[in-house]
Amino acid sequence: MQQRLLILSVCLIQFFCPFMGNSLNIAVPALSLEYATAPENITWVINVYMIATASFLLPATALANFFGYRNLYFSGCLLASAATFAVPLSPTFSVLLCARVMQGICLSLVFCSSMALLVDKIDKEKRATAIGLVVGAVYAGLSLSPLIAGVIADSLGWRSIFFVTVIGLFAAGVLVKKISKDEPNTHHFNLPKMSLCFLGIALILLSFSIASSHITALILVICGFTFLSIYLFFENKSKHPVFPIKLVMGNRTLTLALGASAFNYMSNFSISLLLALHMQFILGFSASHTGVFLVIQPAIMMVLSSCAGKIAKYMNAHISESVGMALIFTALTLLHFLHPESSLYYMVICQIIAGIGFGLFSAPNTTIVMSSVKREQLALASALQAITRTVGMACCMAILTTILNSYIDAPHDTKLYIRELSDALSFSFMISACIAIIGFAFCFAGLISHQKVK
Repeated sequence: MQQRLLILSVCLIQFFCPFMGNSLNIAVPALSLEYATAPENITWVINVYMIATASFLLPATALANFFGYRNLYFSGCLLASAATFAVPLSPTFSVLLCARVMQGICLSLVFCSSMALLVDKIDKEKRATAIGLVVGAVYAGLSLSPLIAGVIADSLGWRSIFFVTVIGLFAAGVLVKKISKDEPNTHHFNLPKMSLCFLGIALILLSFSIASSHITALILVICGFTFLSIYLFFENKSKHPVFPIKLVMGNRTLTLALGASAFNYMSNFSISLLLALHMQFILGFSASHTGVFLVIQPAIMMVLSSCAGKIAKYMNAHISESVGMALIFTALTLLHFLHPESSLYYMVICQIIAGIGFGLFSAPNTTIVMSSVKREQLALASALQAITRTVGMACCMAILTTILNSYIDAPHDTKLYIRELSDALSFSFMISACIAIIGFAFCFAGLISHQKVK
């Protein structure tokens, strides 16, 4: 019974977080109007959340090892509920961004402990199925969010998206309250060291997002790498490292799987947002109609991920993630040629290919990562995958923000604006396709390494 409650709790988290995030893609026009800012600036609402989450995941891992997986997961759910409730109450765009930062920090507590708790508490023979269900919940959130968010944004307003998410996060916390506590892995927590880690990653990712401001970006990236280098220096000498550098770098399977995950999300995270911009600002679709159309890709991802246990019986995890990455590259290449006169059928085909690709990639990749470490490293593996995934998303949004700011100069609602936006989207898809090639190289290297071990 406890295992079922845990799976349900984690599924709720994995459903509502992408539901909330993907819903913002549909709500771009509403947010732009609400806060009187250009549509391309709304990417910062997603960007700051990704930066905060990625930056705090390693400190959150240290907290998980100190307090225990279950305790941190429970606390994270409640804190994230409060932070999420504050987001729609933001009176200005600046306050909204600050609320999203707090939300990202709170949810990082959940992300670093959820998969670790799942793998620790679920029987080994049921683990692949549980992971498949959890990943399927992610894509269920992605699948339903465009449709539900479109209707909500058009009828109740964008704020309702966050109020619905609060209910889901709070329910997840209530369910896990009945799960038995686990013993902490350590009694050491180094606050100064974790602060250096947080600042280093945050400044580096922020510098990527303002690359067009050359001097400021350069100062931030230098400071970021300085803080991160100092952190890694002390971490390497520590008797109780949160990030055991030599151990992780010596685990080839883990390193290649994490690299594949990072470049996978870096290449395709922006697909839904780019298609939403194309449909709403270039084709003139409403939020609800755009939401209905964007259901296709995540729906396919949800079905395939839910069948991960069955797929694993017929296809090796390394082969599955390699095939998935190749299909994602194909979809991004096709989307590069998207233009205002392209038919909806063309976008449907691209979404189907991308959906199949991501569905074949995600659950096997998670299985590879979590199966490559010992029990005491589960939180670390979970956090590292969340870090690579979130850093990939953050870099993707940083690249997209830079491209949009570089390409678009024309006033909103002009023909020149539409032309510049279309060119920016096309170039973004081309860059994403190039990144997908790197992701495939990591997948293929992991496959070759696995074959040699066998």
